[in-house]
Amino acid sequence: MKKLIACMGTILLMITFSRSAFGSSFGTTYGFSPRGMAMGNAMTAHVDDWSAVYYNMAGLGRTLARIERAAETGEKSGINQLSVNYLHTVPSFDLNINRFDPDTGSPLPTHGADDLDFGTYVMGMAMDLNIIYEMPECISSARMGLSMGINDDLTVVKINDIDPRTHNFMRYGREAQRALIMTGAGFGFMEDLFGLGLGLNISFGGSGTIDLSDLQITEDEQIPVDNAIMDISLEPTVVAGFYISPGKKFDALEGLELGFSYRQKSKLDISPLQTVAVLETGNVLLNLRLALLDYFQPDIYTFGTSYALSDRLIVSLEAELQKWSGFEVSLNHEENFGDVLPELDDIVVPKLGIEYRLTRRLAFQGGYCFEPSFIPDEGLTDTINFLDNDKHILSVGTSYRLPSFGRMKRDINFYAAYQHQIFDDREVTKTEPTGVNPDYSFGGTCNTFYVGITIDM
Repeated sequence: MKKLIACMGTILLMITFSRSAFGSSFGTTYGFSPRGMAMGNAMTAHVDDWSAVYYNMAGLGRTLARIERAAETGEKSGINQLSVNYLHTVPSFDLNINRFDPDTGSPLPTHGADDLDFGTYVMGMAMDLNIIYEMPECISSARMGLSMGINDDLTVVKINDIDPRTHNFMRYGREAQRALIMTGAGFGFMEDLFGLGLGLNISFGGSGTIDLSDLQITEDEQIPVDNAIMDISLEPTVVAGFYISPGKKFDALEGLELGFSYRQKSKLDISPLQTVAVLETGNVLLNLRLALLDYFQPDIYTFGTSYALSDRLIVSLEAELQKWSGFEVSLNHEENFGDVLPELDDIVVPKLGIEYRLTRRLAFQGGYCFEPSFIPDEGLTDTINFLDNDKHILSVGTSYRLPSFGRMKRDINFYAAYQHQIFDDREVTKTEPTGVNPDYSFGGTCNTFYVGITIDM
């Protein structure tokens, strides 16, 4: 009966939050923009468009180069931008497992690798702050940005705080189907010699109480008398960045860019979710303490450099530190599984990106990164089944700027990108295997497609 009440409370909470919660995920799993994904997401040092709100907020404060190019070509500078994009991912994972009921020998299905494909709409904008307020001379560039991603089935978020013994790919499927909202501003100084950016990643948290009465001991559907109180608070986390362009000061370093970005740890934490239920038979009082924790993103530090080998070719390198050692679970999971929950590893993700501009309008991108698993082998020997692999991530893409035509007053850029993730096969050997929790292996691939249109103004 306790499980029934807990389930009812959880379902009620999920309904309550299905239109309110925000978090990040698809950006770290696949990429935030088509051009960024095509370049292996190695964007921290040189990003200067609307996607800077994710890759490096300081990149919003880098506009002089755009203005100079526009003066030479007669095109729009692209300081102000509006972008609409669509990402679709198709994971194809192999979860080779033979689970069965030890009493009857009947097979037990495991759906961890099923129904993981989904799509996301991503909208972004960048606006010159000088339109509103004329900046002092020391500030050479100033823009604000706002970007939002939302699931293509128009659900804002899908809460997925499940039993950690469940076989669950931690960055894919429902784990990645969350809205992402980021906003901030970037400023360039001394003719964009260096820049600073600061912004917010929007998320929510809070607490609540659910009171259920007149419950009966039955398997039939019930509609109990209920009262619910929810206190939802805005819990933004910090996004910050920095860049420096030493070539603006030293001719020998022309074309060199350096960048750093930071995204603070974020999560949705609803705790406590106090639940009280009264059984009609015997007037039995059940007092339950529930909690939900989802959307966990670790602290992420990214250091990058890029170099323009010519007017046509850019090469970018970076290293991203993800602090998974700070991983958290809900109070309920901590209470029930704290003695077997693994300590997760901090990981460093190296990235390489290349862009070659064939003509003034047409460019091609390519990228590679290696992402090690944050789950150590010893973390899977007990009953916990967090799934993650070492993976090689390859990507290619193209962009094209339309020529002026008709009465069109703005420049339009088309982007298309493809990413292929290759999972290293992983074997799991349990210390005490059982029919419900046997040894198994998992691996596979993931294909992602991303297209977008950006209007420069």
